[in-house]
Amino acid sequence: MVRSCLTRLFAAVVLTAATVAGLPASPATSQAPECRWAVRGYDVNLWLGGPGSWSDATKWSKQQVPGLATRDYACIPQGSDVVIDDQSPRVDLDLLELGRGARLTLRPGTALYLWADQNVVRSITKRDSVIELDGATLGGGGRLHVIGTLDAHESTTGYPAVLTTRPEDSSYAGPRGILEIGDEGLLDVHGSSSLRLSTQYIVDVHGKARLRDDAGLVADHGTTFMLQQHYFGSGLGKLVVLNDGDFAVGRTAGIQVPPTFVNRGRIAKRGQGLTTIQGRYYGADGKVSGDAGGNGAFLIPPLFVEKTETTGTSTSAQDPQVASIRLPATDPDGAEASIEPLDDVRVGGALGVPMKVHATGMLANVADPAVIELRYDASLFAGPGALPADPAVLEVKHAEGPNATYSVIPACLGLGAMPLGATSCLDRSSSRTEDGGVVMVVRSTTTSRWIIR
Repeated sequence: MVRSCLTRLFAAVVLTAATVAGLPASPATSQAPECRWAVRGYDVNLWLGGPGSWSDATKWSKQQVPGLATRDYACIPQGSDVVIDDQSPRVDLDLLELGRGARLTLRPGTALYLWADQNVVRSITKRDSVIELDGATLGGGGRLHVIGTLDAHESTTGYPAVLTTRPEDSSYAGPRGILEIGDEGLLDVHGSSSLRLSTQYIVDVHGKARLRDDAGLVADHGTTFMLQQHYFGSGLGKLVVLNDGDFAVGRTAGIQVPPTFVNRGRIAKRGQGLTTIQGRYYGADGKVSGDAGGNGAFLIPPLFVEKTETTGTSTSAQDPQVASIRLPATDPDGAEASIEPLDDVRVGGALGVPMKVHATGMLANVADPAVIELRYDASLFAGPGALPADPAVLEVKHAEGPNATYSVIPACLGLGAMPLGATSCLDRSSSRTEDGGVVMVVRSTTTSRWIIR
């Protein structure tokens, strides 16, 4: 287990029809009724059922092995049991779907990479399914949503389990890969050594992650581990520590930014011994239980830092519009934010004036968008024909620049989840009335001009 001294501590699915490069469209087929992307017109290579090796071309509907010569959309239906072994040691896909109760095992030294545009589509593993990383690598610049279990452990032959955006010898410079653990999902990390996060990968836990046996998390510089609220309902993403495993700093890999731990959920320390969290820690919104919980179980909660730029947190008739932006924790400290009401600009039908919320150099993503709060004073809602001060009926519009058209942004899914294909969404669950005015909450991977109407 990797440790360092304490002095080093410091601080669902709504699917939209879209065109994805490398995924040719074809008519929906009755051959793949449970393959969601096939129903939406994507060309699927379907596993024909039962157990077998990924490298067996006769087991695939196209009679060719997906992910070897070309990036494909592979769908493994309910009840199947597929093994990626040394006959196909590296598989590169655009999309993967794993059906209910299906199992995909990656044997020691093998790797599976997912590459489709994470803003538009995401790979899915369904309820009761399992992906086992038996000393194997999973990642890519795409997005994988796990509703079942991701079982990660070192192999008996000493190969580590790794989550990574790209192979270390790759020249890929696109978005950081994202592993989403859904509300019902489980990331189960166990065995004789830790799970490694590498090459700026992001783990986004809305369900549960668990550390047991001798395993912890070793995170290289630039990587992120996040505990977030459930997508739906009032639950929290949890990290349950059943041992003395750490969130430890791994390799620098030429990156200045240490690994980041974001606690907007709950850390539950239940195992004996000391657990430490190293690197950057954002925990103002999170909970910690079990620190000094008895029976020799201790967790060291580190310092926290909030990155919020604001023009104020209260309004008045003289200063009726203010705003704030919480920059993403995954942003590598390079963003500079500026906020101002555009007092000399009027937009027909809008309340007040456009609010310019701009961030230069911001690196946001669908797992960790910027959070913008637009505050409007009660005085703006007074008078004949005034809009109602009701965040449930008000809309937010966005424009990229001074001459751009304002467009309505969609509502977020559940508790703030970004709809597929969107760059911004209105979080109605967090928007609220305040002192007779309203606070409209926007989650966004982009910034610029905002109005409400």
